[in-house]
Amino acid sequence: MTISFEPEKLKALFGYIAKGLAWHHWGVRIGHDSAVWAGLLSGGGETLFEHLFGHNCKERVTANLGDGTFRYQGAQSGENPQMTIWRFSLYGGALFSGDPEAPEEFNSVVGAVTGSAALIDRFVRLAAGESEPAT
Repeated sequence: MTISFEPEKLKALFGYIAKGLAWHHWGVRIGHDSAVWAGLLSGGGETLFEHLFGHNCKERVTANLGDGTFRYQGAQSGENPQMTIWRFSLYGGALFSGDPEAPEEFNSVVGAVTGSAALIDRFVRLAAGESEPAT
């Protein structure tokens, strides 16, 4: 079955979900001074998230609600409590497509990252395959 949706609304929803889960699991408020990125994960994005989930962290959480209806995995940085990373899947791996940034791709995983605006900018550059700026 195919259902139309607006990817920007999906991204905004999962940004709010990431903020809510950070509060629910760790009592961390992701405030206005923090930034959030959320989006569908392509193969490269999934690889980046797998790498980031491999880092040491202060807290981790995994949940499976409704026998696969909503699954998520999260991790919180030990350095900055507002820095979190999340990976979500819906309905046992529902496929999404139509993202204007990747119109030919099908994705089943949504990712989200919270943290400082500088961290989110850095993450977006890394996800786009850009190299780190020289310091």
